[in-house]
Amino acid sequence: MLRFLHQDEDDLWLLLERATNRSRVLSSGGARFVNNHFWNCFEDPRTAEVVVETVATTSEYLDLYSEPNLRAPMEWSRRFQAPLRCRVPTEGSAKAGVRCAPLSAAVNASLPFDYPTFNPLFKARHDYRFFYALAPSAADSKWFDQIVKVDVSRGGGAVAASWARPGVYVTEADFVPRTGSTAAAAEDDGVLLSVLYNSTTDSSSLGVFDARSLALVDQFGLGGVVPFHAHGIVCPAWHGGCFTNP
Repeated sequence: MLRFLHQDEDDLWLLLERATNRSRVLSSGGARFVNNHFWNCFEDPRTAEVVVETVATTSEYLDLYSEPNLRAPMEWSRRFQAPLRCRVPTEGSAKAGVRCAPLSAAVNASLPFDYPTFNPLFKARHDYRFFYALAPSAADSKWFDQIVKVDVSRGGGAVAASWARPGVYVTEADFVPRTGSTAAAAEDDGVLLSVLYNSTTDSSSLGVFDARSLALVDQFGLGGVVPFHAHGIVCPAWHGGCFTNP
């Protein structure tokens, strides 16, 4: 069905004010896209705007997952636009419309990223610094074969670390905080969990990565092949509950 029914690229935003339960429809003007994932939203204390960071895609994105396209050479820029940082006005801000701009000059649609995650203890914080994502390691990569760590304090977003191995494909890297600390120095103190598929051995494993360096610190065979999937939860023993990602 996805080969014939595509999502529309649109510029309309529905804003619900939690304080008043009033809703408004806003436009982002020339920024028309399919929102694949919002990974962080936070209020700018200077302007009272809500900052929304998004993986912007084209109307052909979901068609990417159909078997004929997976067998064909990948055209990343047909499925992705450049990621965006959008500013949404609230009733307390002086702006009227949604304003979107590229996240960073260092990231573009030819080598995009997707399935972003971050330390869940830093959700909705304007001072957060890092997020993690899947990315192709090269323009001719057939699928996501690299995990990247992006530092948003460097020019809006620059890759601070990455991990890739020949013939290995990755899934969403979920962040497990090592402690409950919300100090800035603890933001990348944790591990990432990703199910890896080795196309050479036709087998899957669970990879455990250091969130600071993206070094592979442990790996556990899963006894077969686990299909590509997205969106998990992590339940640290110290927390007594679970975090969703992102």
